[in-house]
Amino acid sequence: MNASVSSGNVELEPALGPRIALVLVATPAVAALVKWVAGPGPVFQNVTWPAVAAALAAFVLGIPLLGWSMERGFTRLHHVMLLGVVAGISACVLILLSGIVGQYIHSNDWSYVGFVLSNGAPIPGYGQLSWPRAFETAAYVIGIGAGSGAVCWVVPFVAASLRRQ
Repeated sequence: MNASVSSGNVELEPALGPRIALVLVATPAVAALVKWVAGPGPVFQNVTWPAVAAALAAFVLGIPLLGWSMERGFTRLHHVMLLGVVAGISACVLILLSGIVGQYIHSNDWSYVGFVLSNGAPIPGYGQLSWPRAFETAAYVIGIGAGSGAVCWVVPFVAASLRRQ
């Protein structure tokens, strides 16, 4: 991110603002599309919750990763798609870690946490998710992250070509 300092104010690179908005719009839209195409899935039976979860992951993880990638010049399609996947998988890992810590705090016994993990993934606010369903959810997240990255890479080029016409 190229920042310019003028009279004490820091101005972000002009291209970052629209891309942040694009991430916040594209990610839930791609999540809803993936969920709609794939049909009833592992955790959520409707399209709303995956879109909300994707928007939160994009806000908390995707936008900082996008800024980091733009600062360093990682703006090619495969870079942005990989960052989308990393943001989604990071959200899954953080949710799993939160569930593990929550089980430990609840029981104060690592053997109980091991028992819980032997039966599935502890998901806060949901309960326990079997490991096959947890991996199926991770596959959804990979598709959502890669698709969101692709959309966020393609839209600025399409918009620029439409402006030139």
